Amino acid sequence: MDKETRTYRTVLDEFCQQTGFKPDDDGQESFYQLADIVVDGVSMSLAPGGDADDPHLLYCCDFGEIPTKKGVLVMVRLLEMNFATSGPAHPSFGLNFATGRVMLTGAVPVAKLDGQHLAAMLRHYAAKAMTWRQTWFLSEEEMKFGDRPSRNAKAQRVRKAAVATGSTTDRKA
Repeated sequence: MDKETRTYRTVLDEFCQQTGFKPDDDGQESFYQLADIVVDGVSMSLAPGGDADDPHLLYCCDFGEIPTKKGVLVMVRLLEMNFATSGPAHPSFGLNFATGRVMLTGAVPVAKLDGQHLAAMLRHYAAKAMTWRQTWFLSEEEMKFGDRPSRNAKAQRVRKAAVATGSTTDRKA
Protein backbone atom coordinates (compact mmCIF):
# COMPACT_ATOMS: atom_id res chain seq x y z
CA MET A 1 0.00 0.00 0.00
CA ASP A 2 1.50 3.36 -1.00
CA LYS A 3 1.86 6.41 1.25
CA GLU A 4 -1.02 8.34 -0.40
CA THR A 5 -3.53 5.54 0.12
CA ARG A 6 -2.48 4.92 3.73
CA THR A 7 -2.69 8.61 4.65
CA TYR A 8 -5.94 9.14 2.78
CA ARG A 9 -7.37 6.02 4.39
CA THR A 10 -6.35 7.26 7.83
CA VAL A 11 -8.26 10.52 7.26
CA LEU A 12 -11.35 8.60 6.09
CA ASP A 13 -11.12 6.24 9.06
CA GLU A 14 -10.89 9.21 11.45
CA PHE A 15 -13.84 10.85 9.68
CA CYS A 16 -15.92 7.70 10.15
CA GLN A 17 -14.96 7.56 13.84
CA GLN A 18 -15.83 11.25 14.31
CA THR A 19 -19.19 11.09 12.55
CA GLY A 20 -20.30 7.51 13.18
CA PHE A 21 -20.49 6.95 9.41
CA LYS A 22 -20.18 3.29 8.47
CA PRO A 23 -19.41 2.26 4.90
CA ASP A 24 -21.09 -0.87 3.56
CA ASP A 25 -19.29 -3.99 4.80
CA ASP A 26 -19.07 -5.40 1.28
CA GLY A 27 -17.89 -2.09 -0.17
CA GLN A 28 -15.12 -1.13 2.26
CA GLU A 29 -12.37 -1.21 -0.37
CA SER A 30 -14.42 0.75 -2.91
CA PHE A 31 -15.21 3.32 -0.17
CA TYR A 32 -11.52 4.21 -0.06
CA GLN A 33 -11.45 4.75 -3.83
CA LEU A 34 -14.65 6.83 -4.03
CA ALA A 35 -16.58 7.61 -0.88
CA ASP A 36 -20.13 8.68 -1.69
CA ILE A 37 -21.62 10.13 1.49
CA VAL A 38 -24.49 12.35 2.59
CA VAL A 39 -23.76 15.15 5.08
CA ASP A 40 -26.75 16.98 6.55
CA GLY A 41 -28.88 16.04 3.53
CA VAL A 42 -26.27 16.99 0.90
CA SER A 43 -24.60 14.40 -1.35
CA MET A 44 -20.82 14.51 -1.50
CA SER A 45 -18.01 12.42 -2.93
CA LEU A 46 -14.46 12.02 -1.62
CA ALA A 47 -11.52 10.50 -3.49
CA PRO A 48 -7.74 10.30 -3.21
CA GLY A 49 -5.74 12.68 -5.38
CA GLY A 50 -2.36 14.31 -5.78
CA ASP A 51 0.77 12.19 -5.84
CA ALA A 52 2.82 10.15 -3.35
CA ASP A 53 4.84 13.21 -2.31
CA ASP A 54 1.82 15.50 -1.94
CA PRO A 55 -1.39 13.49 -1.44
CA HIS A 56 -4.71 15.33 -1.46
CA LEU A 57 -8.29 14.53 -0.63
CA LEU A 58 -10.56 15.54 -3.49
CA TYR A 59 -14.13 16.50 -2.66
CA CYS A 60 -17.24 17.22 -4.64
CA CYS A 61 -20.38 18.67 -3.04
CA ASP A 62 -23.75 18.64 -4.84
CA PHE A 63 -25.30 22.10 -4.52
CA GLY A 64 -28.34 21.28 -6.65
CA GLU A 65 -30.03 22.23 -9.88
CA ILE A 66 -29.85 25.62 -11.53
CA PRO A 67 -33.30 27.22 -11.31
CA THR A 68 -35.32 27.50 -14.50
CA LYS A 69 -36.08 31.15 -13.80
CA LYS A 70 -33.06 33.35 -13.11
CA GLY A 71 -30.73 30.62 -14.41
CA VAL A 72 -28.41 33.00 -16.24
CA LEU A 73 -28.27 35.30 -13.22
CA VAL A 74 -27.43 32.36 -10.95
CA MET A 75 -24.67 31.16 -13.27
CA VAL A 76 -23.19 34.65 -13.42
CA ARG A 77 -23.21 34.76 -9.60
CA LEU A 78 -21.32 31.45 -9.46
CA LEU A 79 -18.74 32.77 -11.91
CA GLU A 80 -18.36 35.92 -9.79
CA MET A 81 -17.81 33.76 -6.72
CA ASN A 82 -15.22 31.63 -8.54
CA PHE A 83 -13.37 34.81 -9.53
CA ALA A 84 -13.57 36.37 -6.05
CA THR A 85 -12.29 33.26 -4.29
CA SER A 86 -9.90 31.86 -6.88
CA GLY A 87 -6.65 30.35 -5.75
CA PRO A 88 -4.88 27.01 -5.39
CA ALA A 89 -6.43 26.13 -2.01
CA HIS A 90 -9.96 27.35 -2.75
CA PRO A 91 -12.88 25.31 -4.03
CA SER A 92 -14.69 26.28 -7.20
CA PHE A 93 -18.16 25.87 -8.63
CA GLY A 94 -18.83 23.90 -11.77
CA LEU A 95 -21.66 22.26 -13.63
CA ASN A 96 -21.81 18.47 -13.82
CA PHE A 97 -22.50 17.97 -17.52
CA ALA A 98 -24.01 14.52 -16.91
CA THR A 99 -26.57 15.67 -14.31
CA GLY A 100 -26.91 19.40 -14.92
CA ARG A 101 -26.29 20.05 -11.23
CA VAL A 102 -24.02 22.66 -9.65
CA MET A 103 -21.05 21.14 -7.85
CA LEU A 104 -18.51 22.63 -5.48
CA THR A 105 -15.17 20.90 -5.95
CA GLY A 106 -11.77 21.20 -4.38
CA ALA A 107 -8.72 19.48 -2.99
CA VAL A 108 -7.17 19.56 0.47
CA PRO A 109 -3.62 18.41 1.28
CA VAL A 110 -3.96 15.26 3.38
CA ALA A 111 -1.08 16.43 5.59
CA LYS A 112 -3.26 19.32 6.81
CA LEU A 113 -6.35 17.20 7.40
CA ASP A 114 -7.75 14.96 10.09
CA GLY A 115 -11.16 13.39 10.54
CA GLN A 116 -12.49 16.17 12.75
CA HIS A 117 -11.40 18.92 10.35
CA LEU A 118 -12.83 17.00 7.39
CA ALA A 119 -16.18 16.55 9.16
CA ALA A 120 -16.34 20.28 10.03
CA MET A 121 -15.40 21.29 6.48
CA LEU A 122 -18.05 19.04 4.93
CA ARG A 123 -20.74 20.27 7.36
CA HIS A 124 -19.80 23.84 6.41
CA TYR A 125 -20.16 23.08 2.70
CA ALA A 126 -23.44 21.25 3.33
CA ALA A 127 -24.80 24.35 5.10
CA LYS A 128 -23.70 26.51 2.17
CA ALA A 129 -25.40 24.11 -0.26
CA MET A 130 -28.65 24.33 1.70
CA THR A 131 -28.44 28.15 1.65
CA TRP A 132 -27.76 28.10 -2.09
CA ARG A 133 -30.80 25.89 -2.68
CA GLN A 134 -32.95 28.58 -1.05
CA THR A 135 -31.35 31.79 -2.37
CA TRP A 136 -28.89 30.82 -5.12
CA PHE A 137 -26.66 33.43 -3.39
CA LEU A 138 -28.77 36.21 -4.93
CA SER A 139 -29.61 39.46 -3.17
CA GLU A 140 -33.17 40.21 -2.05
CA GLU A 141 -33.50 42.62 -4.98
CA GLU A 142 -32.37 39.97 -7.44
CA MET A 143 -34.69 37.38 -5.88
CA LYS A 144 -37.66 39.75 -6.01
CA PHE A 145 -37.19 41.27 -9.44
CA GLY A 146 -34.91 38.80 -11.14
CA ASP A 147 -32.71 41.54 -12.53
CA ARG A 148 -29.17 42.47 -11.72
CA PRO A 149 -28.47 46.09 -10.91
CA SER A 150 -27.00 47.73 -13.97
CA ARG A 151 -23.22 47.79 -14.17
CA ASN A 152 -23.35 51.59 -14.06
CA ALA A 153 -25.49 51.58 -10.88
CA LYS A 154 -23.19 49.00 -9.32
CA ALA A 155 -20.12 51.08 -10.25
CA GLN A 156 -21.75 54.18 -8.75
CA ARG A 157 -22.39 52.35 -5.44
CA VAL A 158 -18.78 51.13 -5.38
CA ARG A 159 -17.51 54.66 -6.11
CA LYS A 160 -19.71 56.17 -3.35
CA ALA A 161 -18.48 53.59 -0.87
CA ALA A 162 -14.86 54.29 -1.82
CA VAL A 163 -15.36 58.05 -1.44
CA ALA A 164 -17.09 57.56 1.93
CA THR A 165 -14.12 55.59 3.23
CA GLY A 166 -11.63 58.12 1.86
CA SER A 167 -9.96 55.60 -0.43
CA THR A 168 -10.48 57.70 -3.53
CA THR A 169 -11.75 61.07 -4.69
CA ASP A 170 -15.00 61.49 -6.56
CA ARG A 171 -13.92 62.55 -10.05
CA LYS A 172 -16.13 62.75 -13.09
CA ALA A 173 -14.76 61.05 -16.14
